[in-house]
Amino acid sequence: MPRDQMFFQLPVAFRQERVLPLLSANAQIYVACSQCGWEDRANPARWTSSKSALATPCRNCGSKKRAVIRHWEQVEGECLDCGHDLSDTVTAPWLDLKCGQCGSHRINLKGITISPPYPKRFGKAGLSLLGTDQEELWGVNPLKDGEQINEEVAWAVQLFPDSHLHILCEVLFCSTLCSSDGYENLEEFCWLVSLQGQLLKDYFRTTGDFAAAARALTLQEQAAELAFDAFTRAAIEHNCAMLIYSILTQCPEDEAAEALGRPRIREEGIALARRVLAEYEKQLASEPPRNPAEPDDKRILTARFQVGRTHHLVGDLLRIGNADQAQIREALEQFEKALGFELPDYLLIGVMQSRGETIAMLDDPTQEQLLQAEQDLIASISADEKRIARSFQWGRFVQLATIARKLGAKNHELVALQGGASFALLQIRQNSEEWILQQRSERMLVLFDNLARAYVEADQPLEALAAAETLRAATVRLHTMDDTDQERLEKEAVSILARDLGQEFFDESDSQQTPEPIAPVVLGLLEYLRRDKISTACISYMYKPYERNEKPEMIAFICGPSDSKEPDIEVATWPAGDDSIAWSVDLISPGPFRERNLKRIHTVGYEAFFKAIEPTLQRWDVKRIVFCLPGGLTRIAFEALIDEPKADSFLLDRYEVAYVPSLRLGYDLTKINKAKRGGRLLVVGYQGDDLTNAAREVEVLHTLFGERMVLLSGADCNKLSVLDQLRQDYEYIHFVCHGTYDAESPLNAALHFVPDVQSDSQRVTAGDIMSTVKFHNNPVVTMSACSTALMSLSPQNNCHGLTGSLLRAGARCVIGSRWPVYDEVAAAFMSRFYEKVVAGKGSKPLRYVAEVQREMRADQGIEDFAAFGYMGIP
Repeated sequence: MPRDQMFFQLPVAFRQERVLPLLSANAQIYVACSQCGWEDRANPARWTSSKSALATPCRNCGSKKRAVIRHWEQVEGECLDCGHDLSDTVTAPWLDLKCGQCGSHRINLKGITISPPYPKRFGKAGLSLLGTDQEELWGVNPLKDGEQINEEVAWAVQLFPDSHLHILCEVLFCSTLCSSDGYENLEEFCWLVSLQGQLLKDYFRTTGDFAAAARALTLQEQAAELAFDAFTRAAIEHNCAMLIYSILTQCPEDEAAEALGRPRIREEGIALARRVLAEYEKQLASEPPRNPAEPDDKRILTARFQVGRTHHLVGDLLRIGNADQAQIREALEQFEKALGFELPDYLLIGVMQSRGETIAMLDDPTQEQLLQAEQDLIASISADEKRIARSFQWGRFVQLATIARKLGAKNHELVALQGGASFALLQIRQNSEEWILQQRSERMLVLFDNLARAYVEADQPLEALAAAETLRAATVRLHTMDDTDQERLEKEAVSILARDLGQEFFDESDSQQTPEPIAPVVLGLLEYLRRDKISTACISYMYKPYERNEKPEMIAFICGPSDSKEPDIEVATWPAGDDSIAWSVDLISPGPFRERNLKRIHTVGYEAFFKAIEPTLQRWDVKRIVFCLPGGLTRIAFEALIDEPKADSFLLDRYEVAYVPSLRLGYDLTKINKAKRGGRLLVVGYQGDDLTNAAREVEVLHTLFGERMVLLSGADCNKLSVLDQLRQDYEYIHFVCHGTYDAESPLNAALHFVPDVQSDSQRVTAGDIMSTVKFHNNPVVTMSACSTALMSLSPQNNCHGLTGSLLRAGARCVIGSRWPVYDEVAAAFMSRFYEKVVAGKGSKPLRYVAEVQREMRADQGIEDFAAFGYMGIP
């Protein structure tokens, strides 16, 4: 998802058949009088109890002729691919805006209007949510409108698991109110604008949707400009600084600065917080001296509270992001100042938590400081907190583990990480929405990586591998797990949410969440792999330093053949060295020096990533390896790693090599239907003449498959027809075309059927496949195109890209290219592969890939024979 494009999805309650057809473009329901046009608004989540408003007389004229009216976004524009006029098209934020003729998303959007326009003032339909006055009109008092919206949000948070989506709908409604120009009291209007920003901040904190945070920042700055006095401006600027802190807790400072176009974003936040602090201190100083014999005036208490909590905010901004040691120490001073004020319990615990986490960041903390930090973090974990705070509990355990490690208490470190994993798993298991799971798992990766390392140090390899695998490809597995696992996941999520909504705090049962056992997965995967009598090992890698002052290590979990009830797992660790060689593969363009550079990379890569584990593989007499590689390591062709002194210098001479995003996903793939021998082949062709070998490649396939091949070519080769065919029943699917990869937005990776790569109607993107395709027959998918095997470099292997989307759609395996490949090489590789498929009746696609690689390796270089990789199980 691009960082400037906000993700929008309706809540489940709004998607019901009786509600969805009634929604206006701001996700609300309006009831209009057919006599005078007066409108009332109903919250869609309460429509069942509010639809009686249709029979209620109009408050304006008394007529009983009332009906739902829909306010739609009316598009003015045209399709850039086929020229179709879109002036009759209506849309809404949750709908996919595309051309109705050719399916293209390339729209020359000249404008969007609301038809009919929203009313400036309107009433409330149906029952009130929380007993508020139904006679109060919307659009009169911005402060009261904001209070009502806050009440609706609070109600949704209490009742709905997907409350973050309800919040987003309230943002749309709030935006409608702000753009109505109907308010007369503009002094309080700033609070309604600020409320939009606050709601978007809450949505961002739940989902990690960066575009929501960027929009929230703009709104808070606009609200501050509208503030009618210094105290109000300070309060809104405090919200703005808090938002910057929230952004920096979820996004590295450099990335946030680049995405926002504000290179000094943290410094801006610090300056804002200091300005707010100065204003609050000024307000406090202007109050009369305190008389100990008299109770404090509410305004004095408010001023003290604001000064104390703003010291806390300044400290938090000083310690976050790219903070240096001087800023970290200044942050500790700010926390001490905050603790000098009488703060409510929840804020006092928050300051203690910040102090504990900040001490963990010191390069040279004293023993006394470490003990203080441990005490602070334990207090914050143990405190009775509202449910909203629990979502970040796991992060405190990570800091507590860091403190324990610095104190040399490794047992305490492991216990802390286990506690953090318990809280994190509760969040993971209560959410089956891919976008949210991805954002949460990215933040939690440090926890499970550290837990895996702690288990390795405690000589518990099974537990270590289970921790390392917890987040790997978790979003992909939402699509690949079988019905039994899917049903279990859904029941578990409902159970956790029901318990969570029914109690205010965690109880003993919440501490029992542990990573799913990995032994059955490894045993099941290995059992499947040895059916063809080939000794196979599964190897899962971890690569990441524990913290900034420690040297990175490579950890490999080597899972080998076993006849016992426990898999045979050996753990190898060694200094990781420089991983930039993995990333440098992306920088190698076709040309006279590419082969030399690839050879250098794969020679160094053998020493860095494989040499330490090969003795174990040789002892087990392994002939096939299934690799699970994190992040940047996926860019390396491990079958092309070079052990220079040996005669059989490439790994492919000794092993067949396959890849899976996670061992659990590999086990999922063992359960799906296998490709039928002698099945049908779909070939998606190319309309241009610049791929000179494409026609010959198609001819070879037609000779091999005859009437069992279906060819899409010429005018039939377009987005709509290709997507339609992908939903049909094929055992093999082959693309012969151009391919592109978008590192910024991997779901825009595409297969292009014409030379113009900008033509959206003549291409299929990873996003198109992910949102519309579900394979019936779990096909083998091959792509004779450039860079089709590239995926997002997320360490938890979310696999966004063409290969990831095809696996989500149900492909048995995907064979694609790692870098730009010459079309004559692609044609030769795929022709040989399918010759072996037909000759061997299709039962061993990995074997065929390995055989073709070895044949081509005899007279071609790495750039050719290792261009294509195999993602999936044999």
